Amino acid sequence: MGDTFENVSIKRIKKALTKFYRRLFSDPHLVAPGALVFVVASQAWVDTIEIPCERHSMNGPSMQRWFVGTILFLFEHTFQGEVYFLAFVEVMIRHATAEHDKSIPVVYKNQSRILQLALGNERPIDSKYAVIKVDDILLQVGLVQSLDDELKFSVIGNYHVFEQDMSLDAADIVNP
Repeated sequence: MGDTFENVSIKRIKKALTKFYRRLFSDPHLVAPGALVFVVASQAWVDTIEIPCERHSMNGPSMQRWFVGTILFLFEHTFQGEVYFLAFVEVMIRHATAEHDKSIPVVYKNQSRILQLALGNERPIDSKYAVIKVDDILLQVGLVQSLDDELKFSVIGNYHVFEQDMSLDAADIVNP
């Protein structure tokens, strides 16, 4: 399968990092450096909140969307002389809201590729990844598993109540 880090191919990590810098600099043609050199961290602090990762326990108009994901690892990366503290995130496969209440965010996890193949899916859905700035993490949330679907989860926030219609800015990531 080639070189991997945290069970993710280096090629996928580079692709997500390139997409991050293209979003950050609003340059769809920006080319990330060939060598991938970064310093990995096991946790980060933003204000007074500790953000752990799974490893150890713009310019112009922009649209804000909410995403839920698992931080696989945190890292420091230098690009064009600037140092960025970033998170490599496996993003949930689908973001929606509860049918009975649009203020309740709902996400769907992806099954592992191995499990999908074992279940007879000839065209498994790949996991989706993104690189984000740690400063852009707005809320650390928990997931409550649905009784009728093991891949469906309601999103809950510690000391936070979702009151607005979350369906208006739910989004999904595309990694072609």
